[in-house]
Amino acid sequence: MDAMYVAPALFLIAILALLAPRVQRVLQNVLKQSPALLFAIPALLSAVFLAAAVQLRAFNFPLAGLILAYTFLPVIFACLARRTAPPVTLDFFVIALLWFPLEFSVGQQWAPRSARSTLHLTAYGVSIWLGLAIFLLFRRLAGMKYSLPRSARDLRNLLLGFAASAPILRTRHRFPAAFSPARPVRAAHRVGVSHHPGRYRATRGDPVPRPDPKLHRAEIRRERQNAAHRRVHFRLRASG
Repeated sequence: MDAMYVAPALFLIAILALLAPRVQRVLQNVLKQSPALLFAIPALLSAVFLAAAVQLRAFNFPLAGLILAYTFLPVIFACLARRTAPPVTLDFFVIALLWFPLEFSVGQQWAPRSARSTLHLTAYGVSIWLGLAIFLLFRRLAGMKYSLPRSARDLRNLLLGFAASAPILRTRHRFPAAFSPARPVRAAHRVGVSHHPGRYRATRGDPVPRPDPKLHRAEIRRERQNAAHRRVHFRLRASG
């Protein structure tokens, strides 16, 4: 497994482990007896995220402060509401704190472009696990059924949910950019012809430059910046 996928894979394993009812009961009892241990969860999640940032050479102090605030603030508000049965107003505030930063890609300016997709995927793992820890293990939100399908009806509902959400996600372009071939082609077009005086005649609006009499060579160089994606750069030179 590539090193850049280690953190997302760890979160996936941890999320799937919570599907076991026995694991849920053990952790629920631990947090019931020692509520202060809830603060160990954001500390651990932040450590994993920052370790991934270091591995991707994307670590910086603004990003570290953001992830610490993102993980600890929901836990603080959950602790403030612990003496009242859910749901209460603070619970909805916790959901907003977990959801909106990811929805609007808060802090992306502090991450290099080559590391953004992996860090964003890791942040989703942090968000899901933190949400499960707060509402499933600590707050024990009524009606929150996090378990494997137990009947054919459960499996049917799961498949219907996937079928209903896929067209919506595709329409809103929520699929990862790595699955869209148009963006790399447009990027290559900009790199290749943006500085040549005959760029408009050479390309005629096409994403890939066409041969031109004044352009004697088109050199294609593949450069792998990281294991997540490849970029193709076009270097065009005019003949003397």
